[in-house]
Amino acid sequence: MVEETTHFGLRGVSLEYFVSQHLLILDVYWLVMGLTIIEDPTQELSHMVSEGVERRHLSVSPEAQAYVVGVLVSLTLADDIFTAREKPSVDGDTGRYIKPFTFQLQEAADRPYLFKGVGDRCLFVLGFAYDAIRMTGAPQVKFHSAVGRTAYGRYAHVVAQYQDHLVHSGRADPLFTELADSFDGLAAVVGDLHLKRLDDDQVLLDYYNRFRDTGDQRYAGLLKAKGIPLDVLGSSS
Repeated sequence: MVEETTHFGLRGVSLEYFVSQHLLILDVYWLVMGLTIIEDPTQELSHMVSEGVERRHLSVSPEAQAYVVGVLVSLTLADDIFTAREKPSVDGDTGRYIKPFTFQLQEAADRPYLFKGVGDRCLFVLGFAYDAIRMTGAPQVKFHSAVGRTAYGRYAHVVAQYQDHLVHSGRADPLFTELADSFDGLAAVVGDLHLKRLDDDQVLLDYYNRFRDTGDQRYAGLLKAKGIPLDVLGSSS
């Protein structure tokens, strides 16, 4: 059973949660604004995902890469990642938000076809909005990783059961099995979409400070991709 901590779970929220939600929204809008000025955003994203897979030496099928591109297009350009609030939050916020993954998993348990969307949103959040998750603590990173792997893994069986017209066939769809197995690597590839931001020296310094403070290898990977020597980072992956 995947458990969520108090930051995102059922037992209350924290200041870090609200800050992380706003950071996540800003990250999404930054990506959307960048994509809307590109003539063919799908082609651009395909190129960036392919580069990220190669850079990180991942063994990922073209089908899985194409799926990740589709997720990025759907959740940004189609604006499918946020949920409209039915009533103001405890801090009076009436805007949109990302429904806590604890709730999303509960809904998917009753309606298994929802596992696909849970996996998609978790891939995007843990990938592109990594900072918003990491600021609430390393356990949140592990939680979102577990959610994504679980959701895709469960959906792999949902697809296979539908294809076979059998219940509990024991088969699993190969694409969603691969997405589950490669979830953390693919999330890192999605996070590489931030690389262009690191062309700004101040942003680059900010990411260096985040790595220095946390030792997080996701930050190290971004810095190495920008040519920062390993001995300067003081760590290797």
